Amino acid sequence: MSLRFYIDDSGKNDPPVFVLGGVAFQAEQVATFEAEWIAELASPPAIPFLKMKDANAGRGAFKGVPRSERDAKLARLGEILRTHATATVAVIVRHDDYERIFAGKMMAWMDRPYQMMFHLPRDNQDERAASIKMRIATC
Repeated sequence: MSLRFYIDDSGKNDPPVFVLGGVAFQAEQVATFEAEWIAELASPPAIPFLKMKDANAGRGAFKGVPRSERDAKLARLGEILRTHATATVAVIVRHDDYERIFAGKMMAWMDRPYQMMFHLPRDNQDERAASIKMRIATC
């Protein structure tokens, strides 16, 4: 089975953790998901993309959108995700664990928290792997 992942970071890098989260789709579901997602983004109130930080704060694409319309839009987008996603993914690394275990011990191109999180060690007995909390849940 081939999967496609859509993943985003927490954006701020604020302690105590670095966070990646996302959803996975079976490859054959991607076109249908994308078509429904794009159609919902274009439906009123139309937004160019979903940024939850903006939705929560009522700014960006959600500036001036009444709360009830925003909530309905988010519910419809959530339903599209629930309908098509195969799994959700969350990866969390504590700042202090990154500094203690990883920083300065990898190739320069990988020695950044989020870059490293995309290339996690596969051996759960490894101290590095044990410091990473990873959650994959089927939908």
